[in-house]
Amino acid sequence: MTKTRGKGGFPPEFVERVIESVDPIQIYGRYTNLKRSGKNFRGLCPFHREKTPSFYVDPDRGLFYCFGCGKGGNVITFLMEKEGLSFPEAIEFLAREAGIPIPERRTFSPKTQNLHEALETAHNFFYENLFSPEGRRGLDYLAERGISVGFARQFRFGWAPDSWDSLKKFVERRGLPIKPFVDVGLLIENPETKSYYDRFRGGVIIPIYGTSGRVVGFGMRALDPGDGPKYINSPDSPVFHKSEILFGLDRARRAIRKQGYAALVEGYFDVLSLWQAGIENVVASCGTAFTAQHAHLLARFTKKVVVFYDGDSAGLKATYRALKMLLAHELVVKIARPPKGMDPDDVARQWSRTKIERLFQSAPDWFDFSVEIARTQTDWSQIESKLHFADRIGQYIYSLGDSLLG
Repeated sequence: MTKTRGKGGFPPEFVERVIESVDPIQIYGRYTNLKRSGKNFRGLCPFHREKTPSFYVDPDRGLFYCFGCGKGGNVITFLMEKEGLSFPEAIEFLAREAGIPIPERRTFSPKTQNLHEALETAHNFFYENLFSPEGRRGLDYLAERGISVGFARQFRFGWAPDSWDSLKKFVERRGLPIKPFVDVGLLIENPETKSYYDRFRGGVIIPIYGTSGRVVGFGMRALDPGDGPKYINSPDSPVFHKSEILFGLDRARRAIRKQGYAALVEGYFDVLSLWQAGIENVVASCGTAFTAQHAHLLARFTKKVVVFYDGDSAGLKATYRALKMLLAHELVVKIARPPKGMDPDDVARQWSRTKIERLFQSAPDWFDFSVEIARTQTDWSQIESKLHFADRIGQYIYSLGDSLLG
């Protein structure tokens, strides 16, 4: 993807506001005739001559990609490439289009810029590996999870070779400094030998995008984890804080506003499978428990949330933890559960979009759900059990705090 960076910069929240305010179809449509193609738009590429349309636009994420020449990015990188604008000039152009006052520019931190460069370099490395012969295992795994090749290209999945030093050697061959790759957790230092090795090895790479559309970290599904974890995530860094980032929000935010609510799930593939099923107002926490910061972020985009976690006991505990955070931020919460023997990923892959939407729309509110769970766990033939039921509901409501009581 073309880099969206210039000599000067603006506050991140201003850039995000500009991106959220513009209609990407309107911008791209000035350079080519776009026609609806499924959930995307398609037209002749404005960057090279062609007779068959290969230029695609994802209206929800605002991203474009040409399968003919390989150019891709967002409205900012599009204008930079097409009009020869710098990053600040493209931002100012879009701000004027949206009628947003332009603040005084400030300079990007060189360190932060180097970290973003390292992340972009690694992302390109992983992405290219996925579509190499070595990445065949990754594509096969994605296919097993119901992820098409087209979606893999669009979302820019990747493959981390099953080697301790593939990325490190790639970085060294290009004469790039090692430190930024260490600072974002892509490379790890061996304290005994003072050498470096790759964090991500032998798995499918899932890019984690910030709300502005830039890659800020990665998740990896290891294919042969052995005794190790199935999922490995980027550690916190100056540009990535797991407790403050919701996976998929960059793509889901427009759908959330359109649908009037967000669906909250637990895992990366829960989000991805639901997107593939046509349900795009879905987000998840990034390999960590749902936090107050997550709830605060979600509250910027909606006041209604449907929690859709696993139906087992662990999923129920996680549901209640998330519920407490959401209610503390005065969000209206409903709880949807997959049928017995299924998880959200199963639902996404086996049910129709209409059936899934019906599940979300008919989900009970948090209190009715909690009462029903407690009721099914009560022995109504025993007075002690009945008293415990009443005490349980009372204590649960009390534990949620004053936010419930107005």
